[in-house]
Parts: sequence; C-alpha cells; structure tokens
Amino acid sequence: NQVIIRMKKVIFYLFLLSLSSLACFAQGKSVMLYPDYQKGIIYMNGNQKITVPVNYDAGKHCIMYQQNGEDMILTNTQSVDSMKIGNDDFCRIRNKFYQVISYPEGKLLIDWNLNKVNVGYKGAYGTVSQARSQSINLSLMEGQEYSASKPDSQQDVYKTRNNNKYLLLKNGKLNAFSNKKSLLKQFTSKQKEVEDIIKMHNTDFTKAEDIITLAADVFPLLP
Repeated sequence: NQVIIRMKKVIFYLFLLSLSSLACFAQGKSVMLYPDYQKGIIYMNGNQKITVPVNYDAGKHCIMYQQNGEDMILTNTQSVDSMKIGNDDFCRIRNKFYQVISYPEGKLLIDWNLNKVNVGYKGAYGTVSQARSQSINLSLMEGQEYSASKPDSQQDVYKTRNNNKYLLLKNGKLNAFSNKKSLLKQFTSKQKEVEDIIKMHNTDFTKAEDIITLAADVFPLLP
C-alpha cells in the first residue's frame, strides 16, 4: 500500500509540473545542454523528490523531463527547490535555474543561455556557403562547429553562441557578471590582481569552462 501511495504522489507531482503555460516554447530555439537525457532527481518543496530522465534546454530556458517516453516541460517551477542532472547540481532562484559549481570559498552559479547559429553549408570540397537552418543538438561544446547528419558532400554547419550570465555566491552575497568589465566591478580594490589572473589564464568569457577555471582563483579575492 505504501508503494502505491508513493507512486500516486510521484504521478501527482509530475502532473503539477506540466500544468503551467508552455510559453517558454515561444522563445528562442532549442539547444539542449546535454546530448541525451540524464538521470535526474527533482527536489520538490516539502522534501518530496522525483527521479526522472532530465535535460536542460539552454536556448528556451526550460527544464525538460521524460514521462512514459514523452518529452515534457517542467513549467510549474515554483514547486521545485533544486535538482540534479547527472552529476551536476542546479538550484532555483526566482523561478530560474542555475548550475552550481562549488569551491572552498563559495559557489559559481551558471545561468546557461546558448544559441545555435547556422554558419553555412559545407560542400564536397570543404567550402562553406549559405544554407537553411536545421535542428541539431549542440551539447556543451560552445563555439565549435557541428555538422547535421547528412552526406559528407552536403552538410549544414552550426556554431553555438554563449550568452551565459554568472553569479558568484560568497558569504550570502550574490555578485553578478557576464563579461570581463562586469566581473572587474565586483572587485573594487583588487581589480589589478583579477586582471592579472584573467591574463594568466587567457580567459575567454564566451566559454563556460574558462569561467569555471577563473572562478577558482578569483574567489579568494572577493570581499
């Protein structure tokens, strides 16, 4: 009986998660953060948790999950506290989800915002010309080229464009940045030191992996 009751609760929560408007599908194009659905745990408010396959659409800013083999949108976000996608942790702040990267001095929160850009059409001799848009999963490899599944002599080529925003969380304070200029503003008395660290790492602010590496060294300088 307890198993049946637990299953009914899970089904009820999944129903609630899919009740709200599908407005996110009117925004942008889909760019899935992971190439496939990952094992996910959705932690609801009130200590309830649901285990389902989960992915994040970084183009439309929607949490996607699978139920009975169908793709569903998690829209009733106010009922969710946090979640885990594969080995990655996500938290919710004002109905927006951030990936959480933990460091000894604090946490980096990533607001993923990826766009796919069609850069042309690859011909038989490697030349690139204009081509029509086609849907393709781009994973995490920002700024690199991808080819749609076509014969080698006729491939659409795409790149991802990263418009991520970031939060540095330390001592209960959130510090927002998205580029070098906005990051330096968070370090009013340590800008020279931070700029030296950026140069040392040759940080590209359009690459999330560069920001993750940079954060480890700038956190100790953050007030």
